[in-house]
Amino acid sequence: MTAAADDEPPAPATDPADPPPASPIDPARLAEMRAAADSALNGMLAARRVVDELGAAEWGSADYDDAAAASAAADQAFLEERFEDARDRYDAARRGFEDVLAVKDDTLARLLAEGAAALAAPDAAAAATAFRRALLIEPGHAAAQIGRTRAGTLDELHRRLTAARTHESEGRLDFAYADYAAAAELDPHSEEARDGHLRLRTTLADRQFQTMMAQGLEALHRGDLDDARQRLEEAQRFRPEAVEVTQALAMVEEAELRAAMDRLRDDAVVHERAERWQDAWNAYRRILAMDPAIEFAQAGKERSEEMIRLEKLTNHYLANPALLIGRTTREDAKQLVERLATLAGLGPRLQDAANRLAEQVRLANTPLRVTLRSDTQTEVAVYRVAQLGTFDTHGLELLPGVYTVVGHRNGYRDVRLELRLEPGQTDASLTVVCTEPI
Repeated sequence: MTAAADDEPPAPATDPADPPPASPIDPARLAEMRAAADSALNGMLAARRVVDELGAAEWGSADYDDAAAASAAADQAFLEERFEDARDRYDAARRGFEDVLAVKDDTLARLLAEGAAALAAPDAAAAATAFRRALLIEPGHAAAQIGRTRAGTLDELHRRLTAARTHESEGRLDFAYADYAAAAELDPHSEEARDGHLRLRTTLADRQFQTMMAQGLEALHRGDLDDARQRLEEAQRFRPEAVEVTQALAMVEEAELRAAMDRLRDDAVVHERAERWQDAWNAYRRILAMDPAIEFAQAGKERSEEMIRLEKLTNHYLANPALLIGRTTREDAKQLVERLATLAGLGPRLQDAANRLAEQVRLANTPLRVTLRSDTQTEVAVYRVAQLGTFDTHGLELLPGVYTVVGHRNGYRDVRLELRLEPGQTDASLTVVCTEPI
């Protein structure tokens, strides 16, 4: 070796354990690995997009966190152009997100159970969180929506239920009922609120029913029928099917019917005493409409009918005294007077009318002294009464009425005269002479 050669530094020693320097990667191969990593990235992003839209970051727990960490490591490898490592990590992250999606339904069930347990605890915050996460998985889930709403009123519900229990245990049922009712309105799905509300409503209704029944029967016994009906009908609103209410109301109705009949009977008696027979008849008819078997009403109706008829007939004869001149009507009037005389206790008005009619009938049946005058030449006859012959003066008695007197003389025209005799008339005379020769 030359001196110059001796002066050169020695060559570095080589370590047989060091790997040989990496061979440059073929550009085509590098592009192929990058493309594979890109494909794995797209697959991972698609899987993650699905679970992220479901809010898996909140409910995916450690599985979601592991998949997210694998995705971040893959991104770093990709930036360092370790494409095969990036591809493997993207694939692992995709599988992790797919695993999260695969347990979505189980997770939903778990969250619903957690929410229900939190409602029962009660823990409003935990319940709200569980149901909110459940709605991320299935936004339209009915139970989760109800649970979230219930969680919002849970604290006030708990306060109301606590107060209701205290009031009920200490016998303040009205206050307990009010709190249970408010709790049931806050949360219609609360079994305790619903059951307590129903239980106390039944208890209070029973208590009110008993009170109204007692007050109604007491009012019935003292004769206050309006108050009795009001109380018993209120009791019936609490228990419409109660037989005892139906029976008590039937007693009230019967008492009301009796009272109405008594009032009508009193009215009828007043009308009879005042000789208002039509009003009395109306009162008796109304009683019979309530109960056709009432004997006093039937008798009163018949009595009123007869008195109406008798009064009308009496007034008719009094208003038309000329009717008494006729034989038939005179006899009818006489029978009417006899019938009125058999009736006891006639009112003053009808008694006065009966007395006046009796006098008229007496006069109508009292013969009147009649003087007939003639010329001793004329044959005189009272039609359907008597042939009187010729005379100068002839007296006879006739009942009041209208008579036809006929005069006949040979060689002379007959005369035909009307003789009208009024009841009570004191001076009756007639001249019958044939004076017209033929």
